[in-house]
Amino acid sequence: MSFVDFLMKLSGATRAVRRQHYHFAHRMLPRLAHGDPARIFAFLTLDPDDFLRSLWQDCADLAEIAGDRPDRRFRPPALRRTVDRTEWFVVSLPEPRACPEAYFVALGFHGDGASFELTVFTLELAGDGDAPVLGRHNPDGTHTSFGARDIPRTPEAFLDGVLRSA
Repeated sequence: MSFVDFLMKLSGATRAVRRQHYHFAHRMLPRLAHGDPARIFAFLTLDPDDFLRSLWQDCADLAEIAGDRPDRRFRPPALRRTVDRTEWFVVSLPEPRACPEAYFVALGFHGDGASFELTVFTLELAGDGDAPVLGRHNPDGTHTSFGARDIPRTPEAFLDGVLRSA
């Protein structure tokens, strides 16, 4: 049983998790960002639309190979904000349909431009359909859940919720 299948069973969700959606928010973007934060920061600073669109399409291609019908639509970053020497980028995703698909991914780069400490958060659809779940992707590849949070589903409110939790 795959991890996504396990989460589906655990959450009781009746719809299948879209691989593209899941891999973009929970695998590819966090791993790339944690693997080389300075490079990803440069991509997001210079041409965020092109970088994220390319990554979204790569996830679509992988989903299509696995038999899913990918979503080729792309939403550019919803928000960029500097807070206490941390540069935050919030990426909006298509509306989630199944747990643990995400509404947003936030990447926080704290550093001097040459090296960064990185934080990656997600706001995820809850299995019970109630308040969304705030999660964090750690550098070692693990995921921390902060549980259901009463965070409105807007990029600004999400980032405010992240800042209160960080």
